[in-house]
Amino acid sequence: MFVRRDVREVPADEIVVEDRAMAPNPWSPAQIVAVLVGVGFVILGIAALARTGLQVDDIMSPQREVLSLNHTPLLGVIEIAFGALLILSGVVPGAARSMMAFLGVISAIFGLLLLVNVAPNRFHHWLGVGDPYGWMALIVGIVLLVAAFASPDFARGRSSRAVSRRVVR
Repeated sequence: MFVRRDVREVPADEIVVEDRAMAPNPWSPAQIVAVLVGVGFVILGIAALARTGLQVDDIMSPQREVLSLNHTPLLGVIEIAFGALLILSGVVPGAARSMMAFLGVISAIFGLLLLVNVAPNRFHHWLGVGDPYGWMALIVGIVLLVAAFASPDFARGRSSRAVSRRVVR
């Protein structure tokens, strides 16, 4: 859509001041929580891959202990992806709430599945996880959900002032 603007010439010695309001950039403390938890999961995943190695032919073994939690290479890759998504949701202002809430639900459900022992042999074989990891995932999920829903938004309003000596729009 085209907008017609009237432009008039202004003498060189006349100063014209225009005030323009720019859209505010909202931010929330939830974004800080998302970035911190995301960085923690990326570091945990990288440490797990450093301890277990990444063999493409058998991604479910070996199982090693990292920070008192059992890990397989598959779990390390999943943790890196989870952390990267959390970091992404923390640095994009509009995506923080919805993506954080979604990842919090995923983490809480995964933690509950581990604690209820829905499929202990499969989870232990594929990911090498047990009750300690289930508690951690449940707590992380609850923290993400509380941060996503209870954290307020703050808007940083920016305004600009343009000084022009020749053209007024």
